[in-house]
Amino acid sequence: PAAAPDSPCSRNDEPHPHQMKKIQLAELARRFQGPVLAAAAGAAIGYLSWGEGRTPILAALLPVAVGISGSRARAFALSMGYVLGTMRGLPAFAAAWFDNSLIIGSMLWLLVGLIAGAAWSLAWTAAEVPWRKALAVAVAWVVTLLPPVAASSPGHAVVAWGYITPGWGW
Repeated sequence: PAAAPDSPCSRNDEPHPHQMKKIQLAELARRFQGPVLAAAAGAAIGYLSWGEGRTPILAALLPVAVGISGSRARAFALSMGYVLGTMRGLPAFAAAWFDNSLIIGSMLWLLVGLIAGAAWSLAWTAAEVPWRKALAVAVAWVVTLLPPVAASSPGHAVVAWGYITPGWGW
């Protein structure tokens, strides 16, 4: 006898292969959504902070934004986006030094973003204790002010304080 349509014997719990691909793509999109949005936010802060007629005061938000990012991957993406937004002219500038190769200029630009992103990602911690979060941000702040990371981190948030507090000698 055939099993009733509602019986466990007749149900096929295995998703169809096309459904599996959709599920996998949806999961992949969900995993990358946070870091991609963080990178876009970082690029916007970097772009709006530095350049002719820009607002450097926004750069002071970077350490706080990195510290509250929600994950180290988001902190990395946010800070990498910030540096890439700040150094938006580097690919063309570097290309002029390397036989007009935009490929080399773009690779250098991404390398600088990776270095600064890794250093600033130190500012994120899973700790819920406020002083630990503050300590993590302070460590990242110092690391990004020291060589060799400082050479790849223009538009440091400490420079924004010179704009915020004119006349204080920053």
